[in-house]
Amino acid sequence: MVYQWIRRKGKPARREIAPIVVSNHVSYIEPIFYFYELSPTIVASESHDSLPVVGTIIRAMQVIYVNRLSQASRKDAVREIKV
Repeated sequence: MVYQWIRRKGKPARREIAPIVVSNHVSYIEPIFYFYELSPTIVASESHDSLPVVGTIIRAMQVIYVNRLSQASRKDAVREIKV
């Protein structure tokens, strides 16, 4: 396994200014870091729900699931984000 240090400069913007963080990740470590630092609502692929252990954890985090192949699911996710 290879790990990288995440360098931070300054402070995250307030939610009123920058309410959405879009970030790709290469491991399961980054989402944990983001959740700890930002306390966000996370959008995740519906397929993650069935993963052992990981599925249980992300359900507890109350993620917004989206089926990447379904336009209706993507629209529902956008609607939930806007609430």
